[in-house]
Amino acid sequence: MRQFIALFVSLVGAFAYSGNLQPEAEVTIEPYIFEDLINSTIESFRANLSDPLLLDAYEIDLPDNGTILGNASIANLELKGLKGFQVPYLNFALIGFRLNFTIDLPVLDLYTDFNLNLLIADTLAIWGNGNVTVHLDNIDIQGSAQANLTDGLSVDNVRIQLQLGNGTFEIHGLLDDEDLSSLLSSILNDLAVKLIDENQELITEIISPIIQDLINSILASADQTTTAPPADVTAALN
Repeated sequence: MRQFIALFVSLVGAFAYSGNLQPEAEVTIEPYIFEDLINSTIESFRANLSDPLLLDAYEIDLPDNGTILGNASIANLELKGLKGFQVPYLNFALIGFRLNFTIDLPVLDLYTDFNLNLLIADTLAIWGNGNVTVHLDNIDIQGSAQANLTDGLSVDNVRIQLQLGNGTFEIHGLLDDEDLSSLLSSILNDLAVKLIDENQELITEIISPIIQDLINSILASADQTTTAPPADVTAALN
């Protein structure tokens, strides 16, 4: 995971070091700029990325005044296919350390146990204790984040938007009813892409804080000497 940190900090340091940048400048990372640095660091990160990625347990934080109320948790999460990611676009604004990005994943397989007790739109109750298996094709992730270099490295204001080429789902344990779980799996198999497109705002509100927590957990687990900003970055901030 240190390679992810090195990528982010190296980019910040490279931009801050350039004497040609104006304080308010926005720099777009074209394929030929810092190509060796970016590609070598991304490939080092890919080589050390855990695939499958495992997560023991996670409590999903739902907003108190949102469309979905209640509590939900996942456990024994397993993600396969992460090493196939590509980063076709990066846009870095020096002022505010704002990073916009696009990540493409050709294939992603997910398995997790779940525990749900939810109320949707004040009318539809959904509960259950079971598991779900998901296969996703052609995932396009567009996002943004703000780097915080005040005390080591962390990210704030993460926003994630998803687009999906295709998906298949196998759900067990929803409403403690296997027939209903099978029916919902079939519906999702037919409508997943449309549902994601039509509910982008809701999906963003749910997954963005999850992604932010995961990134910051990874960053916090790294050595402090790794996360500390380089001297060039510190000088640029002062």
